[in-house]
Amino acid sequence: MLSLPDLLAAGFGLIHGLGFSSYLRGLLGQQSRPVLELLSFNVGVELGQLLIVGLILGLGWLLLRGLGVARRDWLLTVSGAALGIAAVLLLG
Repeated sequence: MLSLPDLLAAGFGLIHGLGFSSYLRGLLGQQSRPVLELLSFNVGVELGQLLIVGLILGLGWLLLRGLGVARRDWLLTVSGAALGIAAVLLLG
């Protein structure tokens, strides 16, 4: 059973999505197909995220297994980079 926070989140997401869909239709014109275009956009975003995660995992594997970098150093580097990106997004 869904709890109140789940229902509120779903309701907010629905309202937000419908508003974005209306805005997108205004940008793309009346002949647009917002469901297909939103689906394509979201699939593209997810594929981009998977690509970045795959690259980071591959780089980590190469550094840890291939070049013998200490695991602690790799974790500190990746964590620092994530913190830096989050700070830029939060403050910018």
